Amino acid sequence: MVFPAEKEIQLWRIMIPVSDEHGKARIHFSQIKQEQAEAMPLTASPYHFVRLIQKLIGRPYGWGGLYLYNDCASELKNLFTPFGLWIPMHSSDQVNPEAYTIKVVDLSQESPKSRLNYLTKNGHPFMTILYVGGHVILYLGTYPNPDDPLHKPEALTYQDVWSLKPYNPPVGKDRRAIIGGSVLLPILLKYPEDLGIA
Repeated sequence: MVFPAEKEIQLWRIMIPVSDEHGKARIHFSQIKQEQAEAMPLTASPYHFVRLIQKLIGRPYGWGGLYLYNDCASELKNLFTPFGLWIPMHSSDQVNPEAYTIKVVDLSQESPKSRLNYLTKNGHPFMTILYVGGHVILYLGTYPNPDDPLHKPEALTYQDVWSLKPYNPPVGKDRRAIIGGSVLLPILLKYPEDLGIA
């Protein structure tokens, strides 16, 4: 969360909006230890991204902010905010160069293998947002796969995702592999746990 604050000796004095008896916002003050917060904007470094992801990972998925949890787009928006980096709220706008200044590369006509190769060669860890069918994903970089005997490098992502679905399911046989939360997930052409999922 982001609050206006003043630094005091060993403490932050933060301003919190509180509803009064008439339903109007009033400012209250609270104090927290200095090590419990940092001043914004943070430096957009892998170290700071990892620290924030460690706090967010594993939280339940909340479509449209349901139960005050994030969906894919709000997860990325909240992740970029501490760095002073504004991104739009909706997933389609987060990859729309008319919504804000970004570089977009459309690979929708390429094969999955070509898209993955392009990502691993040209993606910028912690700064490349992938857009797949209305879903946004943050590319974290390419890392050795500990489950592969040769430790083959794989593209790793952070995302708040509801589910994975089968690739070209037979008519009437659609299903979902429910995840329902924020996870680290490699991008693979096939997932060994379920070869029908893509």
